[in-house]
Amino acid sequence: MKKLIVFICFLIIFVLVQFLSNQNFLVTEDGEESFDYKKSSEYSFLVAGHVYGSHHDDNKGIYPKFLSKVKNEIIDKDKFIIFTGDIVRNSTSESWGIVESQLKEISLPSFLVMGNHDFSPSGISFFNEKHGNTFYSFKKNNDLFFSFNVNLSWGNITQDQLSLFKETINNHSDSNKVFVFFHELIWTQGKLKYLHIQHNFLTYPFKSNFWTDIFPVFQSFPKRHFYLIAGDLGGTPNSISAFFDKKDNITFLASGMGETKRENFMRITVKGNTIDVDLIPLNNDISLGHINDYSNWNHFIEMFLNKREYLFFLYKKAFLNILIKDNPS
Repeated sequence: MKKLIVFICFLIIFVLVQFLSNQNFLVTEDGEESFDYKKSSEYSFLVAGHVYGSHHDDNKGIYPKFLSKVKNEIIDKDKFIIFTGDIVRNSTSESWGIVESQLKEISLPSFLVMGNHDFSPSGISFFNEKHGNTFYSFKKNNDLFFSFNVNLSWGNITQDQLSLFKETINNHSDSNKVFVFFHELIWTQGKLKYLHIQHNFLTYPFKSNFWTDIFPVFQSFPKRHFYLIAGDLGGTPNSISAFFDKKDNITFLASGMGETKRENFMRITVKGNTIDVDLIPLNNDISLGHINDYSNWNHFIEMFLNKREYLFFLYKKAFLNILIKDNPS
């Protein structure tokens, strides 16, 4: 009976916090758009986050365990691989030279997303040489891909990136599916509904303009599907290994590796107007299930079952902060 009462209290706090933290965003119609799905043949691509691996190892390039695994997992439908940040442990010319050689071992074109471990003059130089900038876009069939660099102003989308993204979206009106990449899960910052999500930092030491500046842009194109993908997971024993959430036409995904039993990378298969997400474990004896098993709610339940005291501390603190802000006296 006591456990049931505790669970109900947790549930009430969780619902109250999410209700009180709910934000309303303007949704504007962007006119009638039509998309030719017949032009988009089925294909897949791989996504790998935090690929330097464990904080306790000393490899200067890509995580050897991942490098060995991915070379054996590539299938004919895989067209490219995207590394969602923290590609190197220390962003030096030596490390990037090793990465350049390792990428040649993977029989796929590669695209990089800037992580906090990658951000240095050497890292910027490597990105500029490979992609022309530290943020950029490309297309596959009718699908648009955009890589942000949220380390220019840590956790934030800078104005030049925001302007380029808007311009790119408007210039590619045929793209119904838009894949957007960050390293950090910046959508969790400052959002109370994600307070219990344990990424590699547990709590980011920055404020983000995600919900105020970039999220309304996604919502201003309600007929398009946006897939937001990050890689700052799996790098500490306390981190989760995968994440899924969905709000209207926006899907949130994340995955990573390094120090968790469920360390993994993703295969995203594009089929017409839909996608499938497969989690590929680095440990062969692990079954990861479906990406839906890693929803925000499922992570809350798992933390309630395994880290109840810490969960209660987080939401009690958040709830009290809301009361203080609403009643400063």
